Amino acid sequence: MTVSIFVEGSDDKRFIEDLFECLDPINNIGEITVIEGYTNLYHYENTIELTNDLGGKNYIIFDADQNKSGKIFEIKRIENKLSCSMDYYFLPNNDGPGDLEDLLIQIINSKHQIIIDCFDNYQDCLNNVEKGYTIPSKKALVYAYCEAILEKKSKKKNGRYRDYFDKELWNIESVALNPLKDFLKKILEFNRL
Repeated sequence: MTVSIFVEGSDDKRFIEDLFECLDPINNIGEITVIEGYTNLYHYENTIELTNDLGGKNYIIFDADQNKSGKIFEIKRIENKLSCSMDYYFLPNNDGPGDLEDLLIQIINSKHQIIIDCFDNYQDCLNNVEKGYTIPSKKALVYAYCEAILEKKSKKKNGRYRDYFDKELWNIESVALNPLKDFLKKILEFNRL
């Protein structure tokens, strides 16, 4: 069956690919398309329409951020325009606000929690200084976590090269992943039809 999966960035793509491999190491789900932000979804209307015409399904996995309703509005606009439906999931848990990095922080190897705690203390310190420093993003926190553990020259600190099967860094069996894994299982089941 034809399946089209759309994600916002290359870090998301790498993570979703590894989770698919965790769930079903034998079957390839196919291409996951990086659209570089939800506002670019309209550029893929032809792909969405073709997938729909072939009896396939379109799936979207986006960060909820603080604007989940705006993203749902854009998805619904395209669904109405193309007379099709798309299944979607919003990271980190399809429920509240957040993003991929929120989910990654939840699945770190617990023996390295001290790295996250130290980074939180660093952010608190910057917040309390009157100079108006920029507080590092969650993306920077995840990178710093990987950098603290991995070899200096390792490309695996960068999201698009990360190995989420590396148990030293990640716990892909974490219950925090269950809602996303359930969504991905639906995609796998449809793809097997």
